[in-house]
Amino acid sequence: MNAALRGIKGKRVIDLDRPDCDVRGPTLERMSMASGNAAVGDDKMGRVVIQFLDSPLDKLYGRLVRAARTKDQTERLRIEYAALKKYHRLFVESGMVGSVGSVDPNRTYSPNPSGRDFLGKSEKQCDHRDAYRAAVLHLNNNPKWGHKQTIVVDNVVCHENELEWAGYAIGKNSAGWAHEYSAKILRNAGYRLAVMWGMAR
Repeated sequence: MNAALRGIKGKRVIDLDRPDCDVRGPTLERMSMASGNAAVGDDKMGRVVIQFLDSPLDKLYGRLVRAARTKDQTERLRIEYAALKKYHRLFVESGMVGSVGSVDPNRTYSPNPSGRDFLGKSEKQCDHRDAYRAAVLHLNNNPKWGHKQTIVVDNVVCHENELEWAGYAIGKNSAGWAHEYSAKILRNAGYRLAVMWGMAR
């Protein structure tokens, strides 16, 4: 982007040998994309740390916490959010996110020698997969929503799709109803996961 539009006079010079002097931070475009959903803190070493909270889950719970009227409501929302973030962490650390491997033109039509890319690479990863599967089975056993709850949680929490899209995935036709229904299912899932993991009673 043009430096004049950003209000910078001259070139920015960054000394790559001294990362402690790197004060670039996020660009103005990235800050505008976050639309205020960012937490600013520090790393206890004098540098500013900005954490963007612009995933659909972060936006939903940020809005709900701001609208909460009592301490109990706020505490329940924090517990639900922590449980859903743990679900996301298990999904990522179990290696189920997937990756784009490098392309080797010499091996285009040859099979993978190990043939076991879908298995856990370590014992810790296998433990995370077991915990993730237990959470999925727990969500699937919901007497009211059944498998729909897992569809919504996977769409919103793991893949960061919008609530509206998750609502369409479970058969809702209008945008408003899809968003509202997904939010209701997601909140119930967060509380059920918190109870399962001992975060709530």
